[in-house]
Amino acid sequence: MNKNKLKVYLRIPSVADSGVGYYRMWLPLTIAKEYGKLDFDCQHFTWGTRADDSKEPMPEPTEKEYLEKGSWADVLYFARNDVAKYIAWAGGMRDYFKETQGVHKPVILDIDDNVQATRPHNPGYRSFHPNSPCMSWNIKSFGIFDKITVSTQNLKDYYSDYTDKDKIFVCPNSLDWKERDAIYKTDFSKSELFKKKEGEIRIGWAGSGAHWENLKHIEEPLLNILHDYPQTTFYFTGLFGDLFKDKELIKAGRIKTIGWSGLKDWSKLNREMNFDIALAPIMDNMFNRAKSNLRILEYASARYPVIASPVEPYKCFNDKEVLFAMEKGEWYDSIERLIKNISLRDKLSNNLYNKAKKDYDIRKNYKYWVKALMPQK
Repeated sequence: MNKNKLKVYLRIPSVADSGVGYYRMWLPLTIAKEYGKLDFDCQHFTWGTRADDSKEPMPEPTEKEYLEKGSWADVLYFARNDVAKYIAWAGGMRDYFKETQGVHKPVILDIDDNVQATRPHNPGYRSFHPNSPCMSWNIKSFGIFDKITVSTQNLKDYYSDYTDKDKIFVCPNSLDWKERDAIYKTDFSKSELFKKKEGEIRIGWAGSGAHWENLKHIEEPLLNILHDYPQTTFYFTGLFGDLFKDKELIKAGRIKTIGWSGLKDWSKLNREMNFDIALAPIMDNMFNRAKSNLRILEYASARYPVIASPVEPYKCFNDKEVLFAMEKGEWYDSIERLIKNISLRDKLSNNLYNKAKKDYDIRKNYKYWVKALMPQK
């Protein structure tokens, strides 16, 4: 390894061994390394799998491993994990190297959500409810870490109440468009998901099971659309309780749940779903205002036209790139408009693709991470 490069110890715990660890840490640092800006050593990122193929979480690093990797690194970069022992290791490592080597090695934390505003329908509410230990440690961590990276300006503004705002760096979620453009050109003509019936218009949503209330908001207008327009189908991912349980439509094969994808396969599946209209509903609340625009970026990479809620994460786009809908009637009207107007679908998808690729390319935006990780002179 080049001794002149910044050396980063990257700590990704099991709770972040997912898209969180990938988009927030693994991807930007991998690109930065590719361009010769830094080296990094990571514990542990397995693309959401387990190194030994077991169902157990990855083992915690031993004290020896922490110190060996910390000795090598210039900077110690931790994914968020609001647990006392985990946070103590970060502060302990910094203090140890300062006392034993006389060297200040900054400890930096990445925060991807406003967990202080976690919604009751979110599975994470079990850990992040009022007066929970995790909520407390999330705030206490600001007294330990030297700098914070966040995905949105909203998160920076919110957490500036707990630390110096100059210590918080906005590093926007971005895609590797070189990879996504190659996937877009892949031939999916033999795919069962890709193959459509003649005249079918496929409406879709992709995301995790943490979006119950967001999807609940569009359930009624979407079901009405499916009943009013027999050429439409609805494909969606995740686990959502009792949503979209229309027996008639399910029996007719017009509502389908797409099996969950592994992280390595996600880019391919995102394209393979072959939506004609992609939906991005989010309710306007503190938790969602802090979210990033990643869902729309994913849709953009597959050249899907998008209907979205006019909520803070999506206001970086305009109405020539995305159709906006707030009330249920607006959702019905917007979906209907795109069903009837294929030229509008093409125009929106092209405009959105160009905007997303221009502003959210990790091969440019990795520089935000490099700047944040550089020790202060």
